[in-house]
Amino acid sequence: ELGAGFRPELSGRENVYLNASILGLSKREVDKRFDDIVSFAGLEQFIDTPVKNYSSGMFVRLGFSVAITVEPDVLLIDEILAVGDEAFQQRCMEKFADLRRSGRTIVLVSHGLDSVRNICDRAAWLDHGDLVKEGEAHDVVTAYLESVRDDRRAQEQQGGGLVTPEEASGNWHIHGVQVIDDAGRQVDLVPSGSEVTIRVTLEVARDEDVALAIGLYRTDGIHVAGP
Repeated sequence: ELGAGFRPELSGRENVYLNASILGLSKREVDKRFDDIVSFAGLEQFIDTPVKNYSSGMFVRLGFSVAITVEPDVLLIDEILAVGDEAFQQRCMEKFADLRRSGRTIVLVSHGLDSVRNICDRAAWLDHGDLVKEGEAHDVVTAYLESVRDDRRAQEQQGGGLVTPEEASGNWHIHGVQVIDDAGRQVDLVPSGSEVTIRVTLEVARDEDVALAIGLYRTDGIHVAGP
């Protein structure tokens, strides 16, 4: 448990020693690792501040820093990568790689599919406590995404059929947009790194030049590429 034994009235420094002792480290061992713990958490400026004044993210980062310093044989992580800025997440990824190279086991519980793909060798897909699929991480993630796509299609059909893009502006209309894989099939899901063709069907009412631009966005709205 991250931050097990943390006392709100104690400073970050005091809680590091308290938490580490619960996890089995001696005071001498903590003395040797203290600077690394604080540096990993990125809390040098706040280490002598009572943790009751920490944000939830600062609290978890400090607890996580102590936990990985113990270098356990099995590390169980629940959505830790959702906490902290890009620099902290990058340090976490580097630490996970070090633990894997040393032969330790990491169990990652996450909704972040990229994290599962990048960190894990194998994955288990759970749905309300039931095991749906287990196997290579890439295969399990792909199966999950296909299931989400099928559910979305079923909902769209119940709502009156699939929605076809149709935009109009004066003398032109866009009637459809398709994503075609390298085998020539229309798809809604493509693996990262694969080649695709984007096919746009449009109608121009009169002889005029049309400039077509395509923008790519992630599901969270981040603009990936385009004009």
